[in-house]
This record gives sequence, structure tokens and C-alpha cells, in this order.
Amino acid sequence: MNVAYHRWWSRNLGHDMELKVYGHAGKPVVVFPSCGGRFYEYEDFGMVEACRPFIDAGAVTLFTLDSVDGQSWLNQGGYFPFRSIFALRASPREPRAGEAGGGARYFE
Repeated sequence: MNVAYHRWWSRNLGHDMELKVYGHAGKPVVVFPSCGGRFYEYEDFGMVEACRPFIDAGAVTLFTLDSVDGQSWLNQGGYFPFRSIFALRASPREPRAGEAGGGARYFE
């Protein structure tokens, strides 16, 4: 399997951005990391290996992107309009009537 690592400086973000490309041909598949994740987690979780038959056959090329979640919606001290409603729901809160413990924290 052809694997390429890319890294470049983003002057807009003020830090390096990284990604990995798996494959040599086929339909491009853009892979975003989970909340707060990094570009390499798709491989770490075994998903690249699960896609290997399609990559090796030239059916798909995976582009695993990095994230800026820590600077955007997960930044608790960040500018409020740039934060996600999902991150706000993930914040600890007081339990509602009838809830045990702290209640559901994600996607209520």
C-alpha cells in the first residue's frame, strides 16, 4: 500500500498541519478524526487495515486529515460563537429532575 505523509505550515492557524494519504488511485475519501482526534487515529483504530482491499485494488484513496478542535469548539476559553453546540452539551452540568448522577453528557 502506498502511504504518504504530508506536513506544512499554516500561516492562518500559526502551526503545522499534517495528513496521511493511503493509496495510489481510485475515488478520494476524506477522513476526519473524531472529536479532538488527530490525523493518525484512523490508522491506529485499524480502519486503514480494514480498507486495505479497496486501497490495494485502486478503488479508493484515503486522505486522513488533522483537526483544529482544540482551537475551535473544544476551546473552553474561546470566543463563544465559534464553539459547537455539541461541545457545550459535553460540558458538565447539574442533573435535571429525574436524572441519576450527572445525566447524559453527549447528544441528549
